[in-house]
Amino acid sequence: MEMVPKIPPSSYRSSNLTCLSHIGSTVKAIKSKLTPRQLSMFRKTIFGHLLDVELVLNGPLLHNLLLRELENSRADVITMDVLGNRVSFGFSEFCLITGLKDSRRPIRKDTSPKRLRKLYFDDKVDILLSEFEARYMVMQFEDDIDAVKISMLLFVELVLFGKDRTLKLDNSLLGVVDDLEVCCNYDWAEMSFEKTIKSLKRVLTKKGRDERLRKTYSLFGDTKQYPV
Repeated sequence: MEMVPKIPPSSYRSSNLTCLSHIGSTVKAIKSKLTPRQLSMFRKTIFGHLLDVELVLNGPLLHNLLLRELENSRADVITMDVLGNRVSFGFSEFCLITGLKDSRRPIRKDTSPKRLRKLYFDDKVDILLSEFEARYMVMQFEDDIDAVKISMLLFVELVLFGKDRTLKLDNSLLGVVDDLEVCCNYDWAEMSFEKTIKSLKRVLTKKGRDERLRKTYSLFGDTKQYPV
């Protein structure tokens, strides 16, 4: 199969890349906030194994991989030319790298964000993630279970979804994490992957004012683990 570059080599330029998956700071916050018992409980959740992931973003490497993206008709796969070889990254590779499980039969039922929102967010609907992060460090949890639930929510928004801190907390997720049966069987892997692949495939299609590739750009989703 012919390898057709999505970006002509003549358009290559250096860029400063930032990743919005705040895994380092979020893991540090969780480890410092939770008691030993609560931390042990968190480690038994579907996200527990990620507490021990130590990653430093290699921006130049990731940028150079994205420059070498090949034309591909599939929206759920990104393919690159790596030293003359076609290398693809899709959902199965994402699950393998992150250790997240493909929830083939997620439990779907109505959940309510009201209890956690009233207890820990003054019943406010519009909470910025930066405010959530600050509130988290001073929260007085009702019990150990709530501590784990709120910590999982923080991890989802800032690590798995890699959202900018200026964005709002997704209130619907308060209801999801409050129902542990739903939370443990939710399609977190698929949701995180969708945000990740969308960011990887679209970020270099946006041009600067000079119609060239931008000098700086940010990736959302769980993109920090992508070059692993």
